[in-house]
Amino acid sequence: MDTKHILANYLKTTRNKMDFLESIKTPTMLINKTIAENNIHSMVEKAKFNNLRFRPHFKTHQSAEIGEWYRAAGVHSITVSSVTMAHYFADAGWQDILIAFPVNLLEIKEIVSLSQRVKLGLLIDSGVVVQKLEKELISPVEFWIKIDTGYHRAGLYWENVEEILSLAEKIKTSAKMKLKGLLTHAGHVYHAKSSLEVLDIFNQTRLRMSNVKTAVEESLGIPIEISVGDTPGCTLGEDFTGINEIRPGNFIFYDIQQYCLGVCSLSDIAVMLACPVISVYPERNEILIYGGAIHLSKDYALDPNGNNIYGLVRLPDEEISEKIKKRYVRSISQEHGIVSMPGKDLESLSPGNLVYVYPTHSCLTLQAMQDIYLFDGKRISTMLSK
Repeated sequence: MDTKHILANYLKTTRNKMDFLESIKTPTMLINKTIAENNIHSMVEKAKFNNLRFRPHFKTHQSAEIGEWYRAAGVHSITVSSVTMAHYFADAGWQDILIAFPVNLLEIKEIVSLSQRVKLGLLIDSGVVVQKLEKELISPVEFWIKIDTGYHRAGLYWENVEEILSLAEKIKTSAKMKLKGLLTHAGHVYHAKSSLEVLDIFNQTRLRMSNVKTAVEESLGIPIEISVGDTPGCTLGEDFTGINEIRPGNFIFYDIQQYCLGVCSLSDIAVMLACPVISVYPERNEILIYGGAIHLSKDYALDPNGNNIYGLVRLPDEEISEKIKKRYVRSISQEHGIVSMPGKDLESLSPGNLVYVYPTHSCLTLQAMQDIYLFDGKRISTMLSK
């Protein structure tokens, strides 16, 4: 393509972007596709370098269209968080799907149906569930035992080796179940105070899982795998010895939680919530935006001073800089967001402007917003789209 055509395309894209941004009237979730694709490729390359199966979690974006960005990068195996999500992505052509949520027996008919369509992986931490599934399953299914390595949300605690071995034996003796391995999500990493603490938790998790794996393999006499899956650990971790599979999800977008943990930079964050400015309050160095809990969720991060922040704010036409850290959403209610910022920044804002909020937790922001838009106005549908 010659320079003339390149310039014409650039101007067309710029006009489309400006027209779209000027049309926004309510909170709107925007994605920078270039950054998102770069984040995907970085994690794909890290998995290849460490000889790991890459099974990204799709709950972050919940979009068949965005799923194709992964497929273009060579991804073939995915993780989801519900049976409904598994069916959605099976309909989109994905054939190797792990549901990283313990089996809900009330959805057993849907699970059986899904197992006949795709290579299905299920998560389990109960012998009662094994017995029920043994009676209902038709097609063979791979099972992962959920291990609690410190998060205390779900799974068998890693030190309860006898209980783990008992469950593993039940799965091994079933004709319809294959014990694939041990799976954990070290969600307690989000309580870390620094990137060094993130690495400590990641390495602790790896060692705990390796200890359990050794015990199971020695007792059952069969090889099994280890699957781990949090974005902070998978991004910062360097020693993946003993790990077979990683399942990060948030990394495609990143967010302020990840930024405050030292996992990513602001330039790695691929999503922003465009929010209208409603009022400006110079006397208290704050603005009111149309963007609250129903848009951003109530998840928060802590800044170095211990303040709760529900997002960082970028001004219109502003380049990424350290100034952004000084503007934060300090309080939210249903539709209201209160943004604190230096007084000099208020001078450029007035009611009717837009500001752009880097969300604290991009997964929940998408869940709330349901649709995503590229900066040129192209709508990206999700399984939540109306």
